[in-house]
Amino acid sequence: MKPIEDKCIPKNFWEEYSQEIKPALMKIDIAIKEQSEYISPRRAAKLLNITENEVKSIMKSIHIDKITSFNFFNIMLNSTSRISSLISREIETGVLSDYTPFDISYIYGLDENDVLNAFNFLGLEKINASLLKAVFIQIPVKN
Repeated sequence: MKPIEDKCIPKNFWEEYSQEIKPALMKIDIAIKEQSEYISPRRAAKLLNITENEVKSIMKSIHIDKITSFNFFNIMLNSTSRISSLISREIETGVLSDYTPFDISYIYGLDENDVLNAFNFLGLEKINASLLKAVFIQIPVKN
């Protein structure tokens, strides 16, 4: 039996963020900035990690025939994907220059006590985006 490699299973939220969330955000960003006229339902589904049927159902419910970089966010904000939920919560909280433990807990769907413990360990009350990694490293991933 082949052993599971430790590097594949995130031990802290920074590893999970780096392996899953950040690459997904980058792919979405690239897709939106591309010069192509439309994003296919299949590609939108892949970007959001949902089914093509869910994309088509959302398209039908919001009355769009084709996905463009402008209406892709409408698809995203109506989908059930984790990345969509994260982006929706980030938009809901507004563009923040400083994050509280509650903000981080809410946006990333993390246990508030874990985030508070990370802030306390680092001696912080608020952070800016440059300190997200330091906080995320202190938050264990619960499998």
